[in-house]
Amino acid sequence: MAGQSERHYNDIDWVVSHLYASGVYAGLQTFDGGIRVWICDRHYCKWADHSIPTARLHHSDLIESWTAEAALWLHKQALRLFPGSDYAGRNTGSRDSLKTDGNDDTTAGTKAGRRV
Repeated sequence: MAGQSERHYNDIDWVVSHLYASGVYAGLQTFDGGIRVWICDRHYCKWADHSIPTARLHHSDLIESWTAEAALWLHKQALRLFPGSDYAGRNTGSRDSLKTDGNDDTTAGTKAGRRV
């Protein structure tokens, strides 16, 4: 099943709908610097966010790349933050699921202020 799902990890609609079905919340919001992508549990005890700079949003040929970046980031964070979730259970085992590019500007935390 992981092989079949792997191609969807860059599809923002697919990732967000499957996270929601699994009880994991996610979203996108705009701000002066670009778009912030966030993920959290129902009680905001575990969370992370990631910013995509404005400069990358003004070029129509980059729209697919920033949405794919957001989707893949959400997928990776879901596996990292919520390994016991239905989402993680159905989507682990992908050869790309936990790889990072070394340039992860993620802000993550818990209500207690600890990084997760």
